[in-house]
Amino acid sequence: MKMNLYPVLSLGILLMLGDMVNAQEKCTTVPYNQQLDSRKTGYQRKEIFEKWIGQKREQRQSEMRISGTKEEPIYIIPVVVHVVYHEDSGIEVGNIPDEQILSQISVLNEDYRRNNPDTVNTPENFIPVAADTRIEFRLAQRDPYGAPTTGIVRLEGPKSSWNANSIADDQLLKSLSFWPPEDYMNIWVTDLSGDFLGYAQYPQTDLPGSLPPYDRETDGVVIDYQVFGSKGMGSFPGLRVNFDQGRTTTHEVGHYLGLRHIWGDSDVCGATDYCEDTPDQETNYFSCTDVAGFSCGNQDMYQNYMDYTYDVCMNIFTFDQMERMRIVMENSPRRASLLNSPALLPPDTVSNILIVREIIRPADISCEMMLDPEIRIQNIGNNPISDFEVQVTLDQTEYPVRQFDIFLETGATQELSLLEIVGDVELEKGQHYIQVRIRNVNGVDSINYPLKSVFKYFVNSDDEEFVPFREKFQQEDISNSSWVIYNPDNNITWQIGSVPLNRDPNNAAFIRMFDYNIPDQRDWLVSP
Repeated sequence: MKMNLYPVLSLGILLMLGDMVNAQEKCTTVPYNQQLDSRKTGYQRKEIFEKWIGQKREQRQSEMRISGTKEEPIYIIPVVVHVVYHEDSGIEVGNIPDEQILSQISVLNEDYRRNNPDTVNTPENFIPVAADTRIEFRLAQRDPYGAPTTGIVRLEGPKSSWNANSIADDQLLKSLSFWPPEDYMNIWVTDLSGDFLGYAQYPQTDLPGSLPPYDRETDGVVIDYQVFGSKGMGSFPGLRVNFDQGRTTTHEVGHYLGLRHIWGDSDVCGATDYCEDTPDQETNYFSCTDVAGFSCGNQDMYQNYMDYTYDVCMNIFTFDQMERMRIVMENSPRRASLLNSPALLPPDTVSNILIVREIIRPADISCEMMLDPEIRIQNIGNNPISDFEVQVTLDQTEYPVRQFDIFLETGATQELSLLEIVGDVELEKGQHYIQVRIRNVNGVDSINYPLKSVFKYFVNSDDEEFVPFREKFQQEDISNSSWVIYNPDNNITWQIGSVPLNRDPNNAAFIRMFDYNIPDQRDWLVSP
């Protein structure tokens, strides 16, 4: 049940700086998560999640009564902002300045701590349920490698805009720049196509099987660059009228922490957002002007951050919304782990540390028969680096160490070709293993820093067929065919077996999944 609030006359809360010409679908979180849901039966079912959170709420309230706890601890969430822009006629569209990003972090902290200056606009009869969630946000100080960071990543994307309703676009966007969601709240800021302003991935329960591995690499929040930040904290001319005070991000982070839309995503009275202190509301509001303000026998709380109203009239989370978000922070696996993240610790302070950020070449799947390895290195130590050694191992072959004399300031990165180390190497078709080690940085090699050594498996093939291409797997051994298997853990992998079809002989490639008890592994069957 949701509380009933008797209608009262409220003046002075309908003022607005401008009118919206067309109704705008502010948030695509619901259809986005429904698409995720459709990928696996039972995943993120609303009924399962709500039953789980209801049980956690009862347990939490009982424990607080027993312990006599009154004041909630402050939860701090580490944030990384990935700015994905595109270039148009020499202009980096969407590459917003640091100041605009900092303004958005400030808005989040004001709104979630109820320190926002517009709390004075909260209607009088809603003030008793207005809550300080005691949740705060900080840009990360160290990246996943332990290196110093501002918590802001910038890169040029391959598309001019991104479709918020496309899972393919979502996966591609997030694959461009992604930090572990166990330690960071990932926010991608980019140019969303159409009228969508943002969306978020809902949290998971801690029930067995509720964390499918495919959703980890998309976990976070996506915001259109034109609604990220607040004009009240700087001159950011690219912000959209009516959505220029940072409340879109406040809204989407609410979804990220388990909140639903205040009208219950159903345009009828009686729908629910599972928070008893938010009024029963028939539908959403697209503006703060020309509004009735009442429905279902209540005064509507269109000032709530989880409505669709303009930024200027949003100013309230309720106590039940606060409790719901804190239950998620305490129990949902990839939200609870944020509270113990190393992201807000000071970065490692080591004098001479050079790490391998990435093996750029060879790619995971390569059609180039000649090996041409390339890596990206970064100086994450306190001292400038002038020289270091690199050693390469390919399969069972260990190549001689080579010294490089390259000057790198602290924090600097550089691409480095390793062709001079390996020489002319022709690769055989199949799976290969390459490892790169950094040694004797500035002549010092006394610290066993883990990312001084990285490795990857890759597959190689120069076979090429043209579509349409058909394969009936009549051979008994894939390794003798033009197909290539990628099996990094050298465990159970693809094989050919008999799978009768209508009692007729038939072969197929398959993996014995029921016998595969190692999680999060990749096994690829690469066609020619």
